[in-house]
Amino acid sequence: MTAHRNRSASVAGAVVLAFALASCTASSNDPTPTPSGSTTAPTPADELPPIEALQLEIVGSVDDDAWARIENDRFEAAVAACMQAAGFEYTPEEFVPEEAAADTETLAWAQEFGYGITTYVDEENGEDEESEPTANDLYISGLSDEELDAYWIAFEGEVADDEGGGFDLGDLGDLDELDEDGDGEIDLGDLEFDEDGEIDLGDLDEDEFSDEDFLDEGDIELDEPGYGGCQGEAYDALAENPLPYDQPEHVELLTLLDAMYAEIAVDELLAEAEEGWIACMDTAGYPDLASADEAQYLVFDAYDAAWEQVPEDAEDIDPALIEPVRELELAVATADFQCRESSGLDKAYTEAQHAAETEFIAEHRDGLVAFFEDMGAALQR
Repeated sequence: MTAHRNRSASVAGAVVLAFALASCTASSNDPTPTPSGSTTAPTPADELPPIEALQLEIVGSVDDDAWARIENDRFEAAVAACMQAAGFEYTPEEFVPEEAAADTETLAWAQEFGYGITTYVDEENGEDEESEPTANDLYISGLSDEELDAYWIAFEGEVADDEGGGFDLGDLGDLDELDEDGDGEIDLGDLEFDEDGEIDLGDLDEDEFSDEDFLDEGDIELDEPGYGGCQGEAYDALAENPLPYDQPEHVELLTLLDAMYAEIAVDELLAEAEEGWIACMDTAGYPDLASADEAQYLVFDAYDAAWEQVPEDAEDIDPALIEPVRELELAVATADFQCRESSGLDKAYTEAQHAAETEFIAEHRDGLVAFFEDMGAALQR
């Protein structure tokens, strides 16, 4: 799916994080070392995407951290109730919002920081900032070793291994069949081992083995009630009383909304603008890009290649290996930003988004209104 700086994701995902239908980067799976966000002024209501404007009309203005805070508070309250029932003190942890990021949607940002892949600087130099101990920290520090063990079992749960653990070779079937050359040893064939020394299951024939085949179900017992102790109970409690974006009555609407946003990516005007972006990037010295998603991957690929040159016993990468990647990142990001503007790529997406959302509202207004009303009610709890 094509990436655009103004692209809306789905309502379901967006409202959980920010209660706003806004900004999605190349992929939800892409590594992003810097937090997303902007310190720019709010968009006027008449310039908002139609669905976000409808949300504003029904729910009103909502703090970007509202849903993350609600999720945290509900979870912590459930954990506290469970821990207290187990005989321990537990004070719900307060939600701590991330600091707002700078405005990354400018040419100046692209020229100085690129995509934030090699230019991200940890101001704490990789060290956790010291903070005041919480009420839970103070409580735990006063427990005996025996009490502390019981505390963590209650909090996290435990896995009881009554047969020594491991996997049961009996589940692999007839071992003679695995000894293909008859030398009395199991033939691992083309199996490869990951860097951590574990077998890469990706090389196994799916019809022959599955992950479950390597576990003897009789060897592992999960603690009661539920795996994960009070944390597990809290997740179960939240699942039984879901917030609106997880409620069954809204699933169909949100699924249709996801599909609508997916269709925007193949809009004809958007495709035409992307062709202009591709031609612009070719002129800038970056040929053979098939979509706007691929610009960042030029940097990711170079970054990965640099790390492949690092000796296994090295604690960090040589800055000399990263420097050419950093230069590439700044150059690509700058060209990307300029080509988006000259090709009208972001503008084309915005126009396609507004048109698609207007049509969606015309067909599903009642469902959207019900969804947003439920969201507003949840905020008032």
